[in-house]
Amino acid sequence: MIKSFISKETEKIWEGNFSKEYPNHIQNIARQKLRMLNNSFNLMDP
Repeated sequence: MIKSFISKETEKIWEGNFSKEYPNHIQNIARQKLRMLNNSFNLMDP
């Protein structure tokens, strides 16, 4: 479960806002990965 973000740009991506720092296709992949992390209970989950 994601509790906080160090990077404001990562937080923007997580919230569904687009960041000017990264291309759109990278942001879509990052959002998918963040969802996977958020759904896990610990880092060892598959």
